[in-house]
Amino acid sequence: MFQAPPREHWNGRLLGYYVGHKRHQSMEPFAFHTVTAGRSTHLDHRLTRLQKATRYSVVVKAFNSVGSGPESHELLVETSDKDSLKPPHLYVSETSDTAALLEWEHPRDLPENVFTHYMVYYRPGSEGSWHSVHVPSKDKRFKLTSLESGTKYQVYLTAYSESGVSDPSDTLTLLTEGKAMAPSIASVGGDTPYFLKLHFIIPVAASIVIIVIVIVVAWVWVKKAQFRDEREAARDQPKMMPMMCPGIYLLHAPKCRRRRKKVKKSQQVAM
Repeated sequence: MFQAPPREHWNGRLLGYYVGHKRHQSMEPFAFHTVTAGRSTHLDHRLTRLQKATRYSVVVKAFNSVGSGPESHELLVETSDKDSLKPPHLYVSETSDTAALLEWEHPRDLPENVFTHYMVYYRPGSEGSWHSVHVPSKDKRFKLTSLESGTKYQVYLTAYSESGVSDPSDTLTLLTEGKAMAPSIASVGGDTPYFLKLHFIIPVAASIVIIVIVIVVAWVWVKKAQFRDEREAARDQPKMMPMMCPGIYLLHAPKCRRRRKKVKKSQQVAM
C-alpha cells in the first residue's frame, strides 16, 4: 500500500503511479507497473510471479500529463520460502440491483481443510482502493450487498492457510442490474471541478457584482441626462401670449367689443 504525495506537490492533475521492483542489490533495472490514480489517496498494488525466499527492492513514483516525479525511497521486502497455494476458482453466480452472489471452488489438488479463511476484495470501476471482507473457511460463497445499481465492480479472492496466503484468483468484472445513478458533480474526475472552487467562484461573483453596479449607474446617468435635456428644451420654448385687443386681454373680449361699438357711434355723431 502507498499514499499519494501532498497535493501542493502535484503540479497538475495526478494521473497515476509507476510501481517498480527488482531483486535487491542486483544491477538489473526496475520493472515498472502502471497503477491508475483513483479518488482515494491510499492505493495498493499486488506484485505477483516473484521468486520465493528472495529479497526485492520496491519503489513508487507518481506521474501527471507532463511526466513522472522522483522515486520514493526503496522499500526492502522478502518473499516467503514456501510455495504459494493455488487460489480457489471464483465466479459470479447471480446479480441484482444492489447485490452480487460470489461462489468459488476449492482447488482439487489441495486438502479440503487447508484454508483457514478467505478474503474477498472488491471495488467499483477499475481504479481506487479495494474493499476487503473476511469469509470463514467453511463458506464457499459470499453475497456482496449495498452495491450501486447499473455499476461495474471488480472482485477477486485470496485464501489463507497456516503457511501463508495463496495467489489471488482471477479478477472478475461484474455489472449490477438497473440504471446507474448520476454521479455527483464533486465526484467526477476524482476532484472538485474548478468552477466550484473558491479561487474561481469569488472572482466570478465579484465581476458579476461590478457589472451590475456599472449597469445601474449607467442607467441612472442616462435617465438624468434625458430629464435635463427635456427641462432645457421646455425652457427654450417661446411662451404663448394671450390674444389681445388694444390694451385689453382676451379675457375681457366682450367689453372690448362694446367699446368698439361706442367708438363707432361717437364717430358717426361727429360726422
